[in-house]
Amino acid sequence: MNREDKIKDLLYKFVGTKTYTNSELELNNIDYYTEFFNSIDYLKENPEMCGFYDIENDFHGRKVSWAFKKGNGPKTVVLIHHNDTVDIEDYGEYKEFAHDIDKITKMFYDGEIPVNEVVKADIDEGGWIFGRGVCDMKAGGVIQQALFSEYAADDNFNGNILLLGLPDEENLSAGMIAAVDLMKELKDKYNLEYVLMIDSEPTQPSDPSKPRFNDGSIGKVMPIVYVKGKLAHSGYVYRGLNPINILAEIVRRTEISPEFLEKIGNTVTPPPTWLYFKDNKEVYDVSLPMSAGGYLSILTLEKNPKDILESIKKISIEAMDDVISDYDKSFSKFKKLQGLDYDTTFKTDVRYFDDLYSDVIKDIENKEILDDLEISLVSEVKSGDLDLRDACFRFMERTVELYKTIEPIVIIGIAPPFYPSSNNRYLEDRGMEDLMNNLSEFSKETFGVDYEIENFYTGISDLSYAMFSEDDDAVSYIRNNMLLYGSLYKIPFELIKEISMPVLNIGPWGKDLHKGVERVYAEDVYINTPKYIDFAVKEILK
Repeated sequence: MNREDKIKDLLYKFVGTKTYTNSELELNNIDYYTEFFNSIDYLKENPEMCGFYDIENDFHGRKVSWAFKKGNGPKTVVLIHHNDTVDIEDYGEYKEFAHDIDKITKMFYDGEIPVNEVVKADIDEGGWIFGRGVCDMKAGGVIQQALFSEYAADDNFNGNILLLGLPDEENLSAGMIAAVDLMKELKDKYNLEYVLMIDSEPTQPSDPSKPRFNDGSIGKVMPIVYVKGKLAHSGYVYRGLNPINILAEIVRRTEISPEFLEKIGNTVTPPPTWLYFKDNKEVYDVSLPMSAGGYLSILTLEKNPKDILESIKKISIEAMDDVISDYDKSFSKFKKLQGLDYDTTFKTDVRYFDDLYSDVIKDIENKEILDDLEISLVSEVKSGDLDLRDACFRFMERTVELYKTIEPIVIIGIAPPFYPSSNNRYLEDRGMEDLMNNLSEFSKETFGVDYEIENFYTGISDLSYAMFSEDDDAVSYIRNNMLLYGSLYKIPFELIKEISMPVLNIGPWGKDLHKGVERVYAEDVYINTPKYIDFAVKEILK
C-alpha cells in the first residue's frame, strides 16, 4: 500500500473511532492503536517497542499510546498528536453521520446540510474532507502514523522515532504530561538525545498556496478570582457589599484588556477573556450573594504566572477601591435624603491564595479540615460528580471561611491547566536554523513556494510541555498558588527541563475546528504535509 492509500485507510478508521475528550470513549483509542501496532512487522517482532503507558490516577483509566523505532545512533525525533476530539453535539440532526467521512462529506457537497457562504465557497472549490476530528487533529495523527510505519520498515534507519498518541489534549493535557515520564524512561534506557518534537495540529495559512509552520506554542494561565462580600437583605443594601459588583469591575478591567497583549516575532497574543463567572447562590432569595468567583484565560508568550498574577492583583486593588468609593458616594446621598447619621465603611483587601492559605493552616485543626476536604474533592472529581474548576472554588471558599473574616476580601490564585509557552528561541540553536533553511529550499524545489513561519501556534497545543525554561522560584510560585496542585493536577517541571527539545508544528490546512463544518484540505493530508514532515525528520537526523 503506498503512502497516500495508507494515510486514507488510517484516516477513515481513526475518524470512525469515537474518542470524545474527558470521557471513557477515549479508551477506544486502545483498540485503534492495537490494530495499528499489529499492522507493523517491526513492532510484532519487537513488542517491547510499543504499548500503552498509564496516566497516573487518571479519572477514566486513559493511556498514552506509544511506539518506538530504534535505529542508528542516539538522535531521536518525537512525533506527537492528540487522539481525543470534542463531541458531536454541534452536528445537530446530522450527528449520526459525523464519523463517516464519505457520508458527511457527500452530504455537504450535495447541499443536504445548510452552510454559510464561506463554507459554501470551499465546497464549490472542492478538495475538502469533512467529519469530526478530520481537522483537529486526526488527519495530522494518521500522517505521523503512516510515516512511522515507513520508518519502522527501514532496517538501516538513521536515528530513532518515538510516536505518541495522546489523550486529553482538549481538556488538561493529561496524556502529554504523563508522556514526559515515558520519554525520560526511554531516554535513560536507550541513551537517547531528543533533537526535535513535531506536532501536526491543523494550520490556517494566510496564503493558501504556502504552508504555515510554527516553531513554538502559546502559553496559557488561568487566574481564578474569588470575592467574598458582606451579606445583607436587598432592602438594606448599604449594610452589605455585593461581591458581584467587585468581581464585575475586575472583569470589566481585564476582559480583552490590551495590558496583557504580547508580541514576539510575528505572533501577537489574543487578549484575555473570562470563561466562568458565577455567585454562590443555589436558590433564589432576597439577600445579596455571599460570594462570587470566576476564572479567565490569559495567553502568554514571555510573561510567567507571577507577572500575570501581579497584574491581576493590581487591577483588583484598583477595582475594589473604586467599588468602595462608588458605594461611599451613593450611601452619602442616601443618608442625606433619609436624614441618617450613621456610617458604614469598607476597606480594600486583596490577597494571593498562597498568603491566605499559609495564614489559615497555622491552626493545625484548619490544616486537617482542608486536607480532608481535598480528599473529598478529589473523589468527587474522579467520579465525575464535580468539575475540577468547581472543586477549586469550593476549596478556596472553605479556606476563606476558615479565615473567619466578616469583611469583604478578594483572593487570587491559579486554576488548572497551566500551559508554559514554548519557542525555539528559548533554547540554544541545536541545528534548527540549518533545518529551517533547508526546509525552505526543499519547499521551493518541491512545491515552488516558500513556507511561512508563525512563531507560536496560538491554538494551544501539547508542544507547551516539550521545554521549560523558568527558574525554581517560578515553579514554586505556580505550585503554591494553583488550587489543588499535586492532588488533582501537577506538571513534572524538572523532567521537562531535562528532556527539553526544539519544536515544530507541521500540520495540514484545516478550518473550523470544533465546529460541525470542521474540514481539512485533502491534498495537504495525503501528499503535501507528509512530504514536509518526512523531510524535516530525515534532515534533523542525518
